Amino acid sequence: MLKKKLKPKIKLSNSYIKKLEFVRNLLEAHRITIDDICRHTEYSINYIYGFLSARFIASDKFLHFLSHFIEKSLQEEEKDLQITILKIHEDIKEVKDKIKGLKIGKK
Repeated sequence: MLKKKLKPKIKLSNSYIKKLEFVRNLLEAHRITIDDICRHTEYSINYIYGFLSARFIASDKFLHFLSHFIEKSLQEEEKDLQITILKIHEDIKEVKDKIKGLKIGKK
């Protein structure tokens, strides 16, 4: 039988491990998936998975990219929320106008 050569495991420093945990928590907190990142960037899934090595994730370049991605996502969510609030205000105004138009208790 042929024995498979095992690739040596990459040893990460504590600072890398802390950054990886930070990124993982950040992604989970904002419910961001790799698919989300691919949809909002020009990167393909294979590209993202290919470069999402531990060292790349822990790099300042990736953290910088991720912070801009989250900021953009939050701005889009805020914009959607503002549109929803405006719609609710319009609906409330419409209901108030209809109530004013009713002649309740008058004969």
